[in-house]
Amino acid sequence: ENSLSGSIPRFYNQGCPEVLTSDSYAIEPFNPTSAYLSFLARKLQVGTHFEFFGGDGGPTVFHNFGDNNFTGSVLSVPIPPKRLGKQISYAFYAGENLLSGTFPQNLFENCNELGSLYVNVSYNRMSGQIPAEMSKICKSLKFLDVSGNQITGSIPPSIGDLVSLVSLNLSWNLLRGWIPSSFGLMKDLRYLSLSGNNLTRSIPSTFGRLQSLEILEMSSNSLSGEIPEGLVNLRNLTVLLLNNNKLFGKIPSGLANVTKLSAFNVSFNNLSGPLPSSYNLMKCSNLLGNPLLQPCHEYSSMSSSDQARAGNSQNYAASPRGSATRRNGNNGFNSIEIASITSASAIVSVLLALIILFIYTRKWNSKSKIISTTKKEVTIFTNIGVPLTFDSVVQATGNFNASNCIGNGGFGSTYKAEISPGVLLAIKRLAIGRLQGFQQFDAEIKILGRLRHPNLVTLIGYHASEMETF
Repeated sequence: ENSLSGSIPRFYNQGCPEVLTSDSYAIEPFNPTSAYLSFLARKLQVGTHFEFFGGDGGPTVFHNFGDNNFTGSVLSVPIPPKRLGKQISYAFYAGENLLSGTFPQNLFENCNELGSLYVNVSYNRMSGQIPAEMSKICKSLKFLDVSGNQITGSIPPSIGDLVSLVSLNLSWNLLRGWIPSSFGLMKDLRYLSLSGNNLTRSIPSTFGRLQSLEILEMSSNSLSGEIPEGLVNLRNLTVLLLNNNKLFGKIPSGLANVTKLSAFNVSFNNLSGPLPSSYNLMKCSNLLGNPLLQPCHEYSSMSSSDQARAGNSQNYAASPRGSATRRNGNNGFNSIEIASITSASAIVSVLLALIILFIYTRKWNSKSKIISTTKKEVTIFTNIGVPLTFDSVVQATGNFNASNCIGNGGFGSTYKAEISPGVLLAIKRLAIGRLQGFQQFDAEIKILGRLRHPNLVTLIGYHASEMETF
């Protein structure tokens, strides 16, 4: 996380000395395996333990060139030859740079002489295609992240031969074609992301064999067909994102029985039929854009028992006039009693209205105090030449007036704002209820503010408080 530039060096025959730690009793080589894997977990899978990536506790060589301005292409694994053939683990992190060239096939040349290989070259400018022979020359590959590049072509069927792979991220590239059924051979796979490409056809039924799979992301493609029934057998699945595709048919009812599934989104497809009986998963915001689905339960304000009681009330109110007259004649009240009851009811209604008005006024006053004391700071990542403040943003959007709204999404609405003459910005106003926690949001938004990529809109700044976030 510096501003280093130039190309990544090759070490040729130069060796790296052992890093020693000492105490009063022993001197032994330092083992950085857990340090790398926990770092990798922090960079890519926030909240995921490093064991997720298959760490075996063995010796590791870790080269971290990430978050800099390195250019050029990756020529080969920058590891001394004397390290090869000793079944060590090698970790190469060069994400978030300016690296170019074709898919780093050379990076895997000595892979089979390693115990395991971890590669992250995400968010660079790499192009080319995934080499079909990669599975032959790199059986030891455990982690591969090439997301946020310009990789083209199709996913080769031979990718299923990477049987040691634990985590694979090919998201936000230019991949096309269909998803190979050979993915079903990767028994150790726990994380798979293919989102943000142009993949077509159906989701392979062989995905139901991936018993170790925990996270499956395939959103923002052109996938069609039905959601495979076999996914209900993935008992370790915690995240399933299939939104923004062309899927049709029913949502498998068995997904309600996948007890570990905590994140589920199938919005903006062509799904139809009933919803599985899972209150936690089947939230309306996760089902938007499927007009043929049965109405979302969140929009129903009455339970079935309430509706039954309402129906009984309607039947009673519609009873024949004669029966009501007979009731009044036999067991009813006289005119004085009726007048007394009516007057008392009116008085009680007025008192209740006054009490409700009093409570509402107190709440509104307290809310106004909160709003007035809310910090109105705007954190800036990129200087655009004009000052950005909370008040200037709110004023430029007309207090988020609907006339300035240019789009709506699952996380909120987007508004145009002319901060000063000729300076036009897009302001994303986030729905407060969608945030999982302001500390987590603050940490993640600061990471996004540092990202620079041709496929990403530059994040200029943000404001976050209990009452307003944009």
